Amino acid sequence: MLDHQGDDSRSSENWKHYTKEDLAEAGSYIIHCFDAEIGLRDDHFNFMDEPGLIAGLYHKLLAKACKIRAFLAAEIFVDAFDYRCALRADVVRVEPPYPELEMSIRLGFIQNEQVSWSQRIERIIAVNQGQLSLYKAADLFYDRFRDRIVKLVEEPMKRYVFHYPDIPPFRVFFSEDGLLVEERLHLKEVLESELVTLEELKDFEIRKGITVLDLLKVYRLFGFVSHVTKRHLASVLEEEPVLAYRSLVPVFRIGQLERMLEWCLPKEAVRGAIDMLSWTPHASETVDLQYRPILRGHQYCLTPLNTAGAINWYRNQARHRFGGRGGGVASRCRDAFWRVPSRTQRIWDDVEG
Repeated sequence: MLDHQGDDSRSSENWKHYTKEDLAEAGSYIIHCFDAEIGLRDDHFNFMDEPGLIAGLYHKLLAKACKIRAFLAAEIFVDAFDYRCALRADVVRVEPPYPELEMSIRLGFIQNEQVSWSQRIERIIAVNQGQLSLYKAADLFYDRFRDRIVKLVEEPMKRYVFHYPDIPPFRVFFSEDGLLVEERLHLKEVLESELVTLEELKDFEIRKGITVLDLLKVYRLFGFVSHVTKRHLASVLEEEPVLAYRSLVPVFRIGQLERMLEWCLPKEAVRGAIDMLSWTPHASETVDLQYRPILRGHQYCLTPLNTAGAINWYRNQARHRFGGRGGGVASRCRDAFWRVPSRTQRIWDDVEG
């Protein structure tokens, strides 16, 4: 929620040493261990240990899990890439078989980071030119309707809840085909990396009945709701951390989540989308919140919105499905299938009505 950035100058005992991705992976590993040893149940979604959070207990646990994940990553390097463990005094170094391999891996990370910065700059330019951003739309909505959508409830415990209007003028924002700035830039990245045409991408089904653009709308919904939640709870966190913690991670009845996703998906595609984005206890695969950001119980789903709203959904869900086809077509994303949803202000006017 606070857009944490890792600081590798800090001790590895400190959770602030690690990136958001490291922490999400560590949290996923903890959930996996909990499920393997205890078994995750619906009633585990009922309460949050606010005193433990304030005391830093779980920050320490995350740092330990990050270290375990680092050991597992080193194990992969040794087993798969012929790295070597070298003991020097009391320090063990994991070293590549030749320096060029390490350099090539680091170059990949550097290039990925450069692309990310380029996208941030392009997004700023597009927003300044008047193209609509998802986060700008969410800001406009929150500023206009805050007093009506955010409620402080006392039962069964004091917390903030967010009530969104389940009416056509509001739902249309999530079902519209016109792309927002972030979505356009994301699809541009997909086209450039996969060498596919926009027409191929539009028709591609990640899962039967669910296209890439359907999934894009799901993450439009997650991104919107998480940003509204952030706008309200970021200030609450400073003044009343216990209240913020209680309000931060929503739990939905599965039926509620299905109805919510009908804002952006055809009804027949909703259950498939939830299955694709959910991890179920005792599942054969290890949980990873960056791939499956919904923890699904028997009747309820726990959804860490700030993870679901920020992950690279295409990379995580679809990358392995595309082959290297086509070429020289990525620039089509700049104009094709792109129109500024200038109706958004009118949509909020309709919601007001």
